[in-house]
Amino acid sequence: MRLFLPEKIWKEKRGFTFDRPADYLTIGFHGGQDFFTLPIGEVPVTAPCDGTLITFPGFSKSAGWWGVYTFQYMDATYSLKILHMYKELKAGTYKEGDVLGYCGGTGLAVTQKYGVSYIGESIEEQTSDRAAPHLHVELHLGEYKHDTNKIKSLALKRLIDPVATFEKWINSESLIKNNIIFYQEKGSSSIYIKGADGYYYPIITGKHFISLFGNWNENKIIKVDKISEKSDAYFGLFKSGDDGRYDVV
Repeated sequence: MRLFLPEKIWKEKRGFTFDRPADYLTIGFHGGQDFFTLPIGEVPVTAPCDGTLITFPGFSKSAGWWGVYTFQYMDATYSLKILHMYKELKAGTYKEGDVLGYCGGTGLAVTQKYGVSYIGESIEEQTSDRAAPHLHVELHLGEYKHDTNKIKSLALKRLIDPVATFEKWINSESLIKNNIIFYQEKGSSSIYIKGADGYYYPIITGKHFISLFGNWNENKIIKVDKISEKSDAYFGLFKSGDDGRYDVV
């Protein structure tokens, strides 16, 4: 899993946020996240993981050039809807990191000076004062369905915040793939990490440890015949008081 936009754009160029009230939309709220993506035709949208891009015939007055990227993640199906692309997208299967297309300024744009405008396919229109070049991206639960963006009750059930969701996924994977090396004695279920002092510290692998470091089973585990330099101190999470807080020890 990876971000579908360059990290700098992701962090620094956010526009209208998910769930922002929007009277000009049928469902009454902004169902996705906008990212400002200048220069025109140069910012790539990449496949977050393996999946299939679906496109729809013709140029849309509101969406411009657009498509829906459907993928499986954590045993669930998601659909990433990308709007206002620079050129027509090519349907097909893609691998993680493949470029799906480049961000543009086609379709519906909203600016303070001009209000709502509809921008055509030409570079001249996409770079005009009426244009607001950006990527509008939505994250749908399950397979994409057209009525999601037409009926508010369905939109509330199917649309989820793409920024919060992807950051949760990315942070989770970075914890799983953080190169922590675990040690285990043959014939024992205890798991250790090695400290800079050369001692091996047993860890608690319950739900609170996993919330910090991910599933340790997916990290590298080195099995040794015997661990002699064991510490009596556990590495884990322990309750610090009746307020429910935990301290890392």
